[in-house]
Amino acid sequence: MQDNYIKPFIVIIILAFSLSLLTCSPSGGDATVNINIGFIHDASKRSVIDRILNFFATRAYAQPPATVDQIVVRVEGPGMPTMEFFFTPDVTTVTLLVPSGSARTFTVTAQVDPADSSAALAFQGKATTDLSSGETKNLSVLMAASETKIVIPDYQNNRIVQISDMDGTDWKTQNVDGPYDIDFDSRGRIYIAKIIAPGIVRIDNIDDTTQIQIVGDFSVPTLAVDRVNSLVYYVTGDLLYRCSLDGVPDAAFSPSISISNLRGIAVDDQGFIYIAGVSECSALVKYDPVNNIEVEIFDSDCLIGGEFWDVIVKSPYVYAANYEYNLTDNNKLFRFTMGLDPAGELRGDPGSADNFYGP
Repeated sequence: MQDNYIKPFIVIIILAFSLSLLTCSPSGGDATVNINIGFIHDASKRSVIDRILNFFATRAYAQPPATVDQIVVRVEGPGMPTMEFFFTPDVTTVTLLVPSGSARTFTVTAQVDPADSSAALAFQGKATTDLSSGETKNLSVLMAASETKIVIPDYQNNRIVQISDMDGTDWKTQNVDGPYDIDFDSRGRIYIAKIIAPGIVRIDNIDDTTQIQIVGDFSVPTLAVDRVNSLVYYVTGDLLYRCSLDGVPDAAFSPSISISNLRGIAVDDQGFIYIAGVSECSALVKYDPVNNIEVEIFDSDCLIGGEFWDVIVKSPYVYAANYEYNLTDNNKLFRFTMGLDPAGELRGDPGSADNFYGP
């Protein structure tokens, strides 16, 4: 299986500056940028040597089960034009000339071959730093899956479906018993919550017929993967649990959630968990798993009919899907700020331009 993975692309950016600042000093100047390309590695499996080396420089790893088609480096900052550099995936080192200055942001994107069976379309990471004239600085950019294809749990037909767009392009399926929810880790692997045991399985891509069991002999209606911290959150028996990407349980994790009927969960880039459920009526909770506290809660006070069935984070907003037949609030997406303040709603009817009907 390892032979099917792309070669690691550790992105260690070495900035060598020999001229003065372009915009922050009278003389200006360029920086020479050497980018070494290697792998991403599962954060939970770093070796002792890697951990020691992290004291000196944060290292970035990658090992997605996908074929990278192109690597793009984007550089931007105050007083400089945005620059983009394009490279083939087989290069190991590239050299750039960029203007020196303050608040330089380096965004590295590995674009996946569209024909690849991976759910991931791209992996991305970024870092921002101030750079002085003549300075040499090492930066690491940790990339994670940043854009994916559409993967749908088709519960009625005991399968999952992967498409590239809403027209159903590149339609592919994989047989899975009782799929009910889906998420992805930083490598683009697919995690499937099932209401038929085992509760969570993982596959590398839509063509992978080897379903690795993550959690066991019980039903799991919803899950969410924390791609930054390499953790899986899931619900069973109306309780929230946490485990590693390989299913090692976190016995110390014992959250106290004030709502019931936990229908959907999502995780943001800071590690906060958003939980859709019921507190008499539709409710959302923003939960801090580190300090075991509810940071924010939205209680509809039954002004919204029906029940929040799922939740997703698309910064700077959180979206909750509301589901109930024969009510004015059914088949809507309610939008909230990251602090769970209401920020509007979306609704689609069959045949409309914003074509969706029910969460």
